Amino acid sequence: MNPVLVNALQYSLLAGFGSFAGMALIVKGEAWLRQFMPLIISFAAGTLLAVAFFDLLPEAAEMAHGPIFPWVLASFIAFYFLENILHYHSHQHIEHHHPMGLVAFLGMSFHALIDGLVIGVGFEVSPALGLVTTMGLLAHEVPQGIAVTSIMLHAGYPVRRAALYAGLVALATPVGGAIAVLATHGLKQDAIGTMLAIAAGSFLYVAASDLIPEAHAAKHALTGVLLLAGVVTVWGVMRAFGLH
Repeated sequence: MNPVLVNALQYSLLAGFGSFAGMALIVKGEAWLRQFMPLIISFAAGTLLAVAFFDLLPEAAEMAHGPIFPWVLASFIAFYFLENILHYHSHQHIEHHHPMGLVAFLGMSFHALIDGLVIGVGFEVSPALGLVTTMGLLAHEVPQGIAVTSIMLHAGYPVRRAALYAGLVALATPVGGAIAVLATHGLKQDAIGTMLAIAAGSFLYVAASDLIPEAHAAKHALTGVLLLAGVVTVWGVMRAFGLH
């Protein structure tokens, strides 16, 4: 089997495991979860920002022949509209007393699929880039697993059904990883560079729009420290692997 495909599958499964971990935390109902969740979210935001600025954007600039920042901006705006549409439909479902969980499930499954695509594109470039990208996404997947499980339970789904949907969201990540490797194999560097720029835009959007506001709202004294810890962790891993 193609070693790039094997790596993409293995590491996207690892990233997907973060969703399982988040789901397990909600199902177990640990009392400390509410206290430490802002710190997990802050660390995840730091890792996503660091991977985007230290790794994805420099790699995209090297591989793409044209300007990359229009693609970054287009990706950021696209995710804004996607989230707006999902929020609108969620509110519409609530007003008409239909289950909103399915809308959240579809939206998060799509996001998890994109996460897998990003990992697959990273491994298509190099094993080190794939590894660092996985690390950034793994920290983000835990809050995602918590979010999807919480929404499903809030929408009235039983625990087993909510856990099943969270598991399907997690499995979307390795599916995306496999699709990325199969679709990008043999593509020119310019095309892969554009994909990395789009991935960077999605990382920046998730950190700036979803994670950092959640961390601010918690008003926890250590959220800033954990955000910096996420940045430093990614920087340290990149130094260890000799990346940029």
